[in-house]
Amino acid sequence: KTMLKGFKKTCDNGKTTAGIVKVLIAKKGTITAATMDTADPEAYKSLTMKAGEGFVKYEFMEDECEFQENYKTENGITSVEQKLIFKLPGMTPETRNAVEEIAVASACGLEAAVCRKGKVQIVGYDEEFKSERPLRLNATTGTTGKKLTDAAGEEITLSRETTEKARYYVGEESALTPTPAE
Repeated sequence: KTMLKGFKKTCDNGKTTAGIVKVLIAKKGTITAATMDTADPEAYKSLTMKAGEGFVKYEFMEDECEFQENYKTENGITSVEQKLIFKLPGMTPETRNAVEEIAVASACGLEAAVCRKGKVQIVGYDEEFKSERPLRLNATTGTTGKKLTDAAGEEITLSRETTEKARYYVGEESALTPTPAE
């Protein structure tokens, strides 16, 4: 049996300003193991990654990235749908190549680190399934816009269904990206 623990509002958690500042994406299986934090046993303290691999940064338009988690219960089974939606600026050869790169890698699956104001959530890897239920490309929409003031861009939606909310990563963010070979 699990006891409810409740939630206490404090000045620290009362600031609910949204806004993702960075999205880091890796191929499925980049994370090979995770160590839980002793101070917060629901958060990852460190992630072990395949040698020479790590997350890469995808830059998006300001205020055009969102991470969603939606709990649902069906036939007595609870699941969590996770969606990462972000918009690359412009419809250019570079955005085309980025969309193609994500689409091809998505066939096997993706893992992501969603970074917002000092907090990092790991998506596409969890304790129950590890890397076996990764993020996959759900949709991509490229638009030139209609009016002069419309922004052109490629909106990418990655999603997955799992059994738990994304865990926070409390280790060093720099440990998520590989050091370039010299």
